[in-house]
Amino acid sequence: MLARVVFSLTLLLLGCHKKYDERIAPDSNNITKSLEGFLNIRWGESLDSAKSKMVAREGVSVDSIESPPGAYLLFMHGGEFLGCRVSQWKLLFSDRGFYRGDIEITNKLESNLSDCYEQVRKEIEKHFGAPSETSPKEYSAAWSNWTFPSESKSNVLQTLFFPDQGKVIVGFLNGERNPLRITNY
Repeated sequence: MLARVVFSLTLLLLGCHKKYDERIAPDSNNITKSLEGFLNIRWGESLDSAKSKMVAREGVSVDSIESPPGAYLLFMHGGEFLGCRVSQWKLLFSDRGFYRGDIEITNKLESNLSDCYEQVRKEIEKHFGAPSETSPKEYSAAWSNWTFPSESKSNVLQTLFFPDQGKVIVGFLNGERNPLRITNY
């Protein structure tokens, strides 16, 4: 059951209607109610534009661009997100442009993943409010979901912590542009 729930979780950390990056205002009393992209990349943006924005971030380098049928995947490494060192950035594109971004932080770069997960989750909560749902205490993996209704399908922001796998994942998904309507890994 745990594996089914964990792997069925969609990962997404989404930008908001204001220009959003990982510096979340500490005095943010205005909780954001919409998700318009990932960091400074808007939903529907082209692969070339997103790639340019990502490599402009300090320490981020492109690893590869893959093109399975109906999609383009941009893999990068390096840099930081909310003070945690990033092992991998993954951006997904369809013919309708950018629709998903994932950030992976592993214990290869961060010695205390539990603290990193809590730091990321708390910063996201400051900006977007309390999550829509969280994992039950008895689960070995921890997760939190923020759901943002949109015109036809919700956008979702997720944080996941897999202590047994040594990784934290933060994910952003645009439900309207997702060509497969699949939200699991």
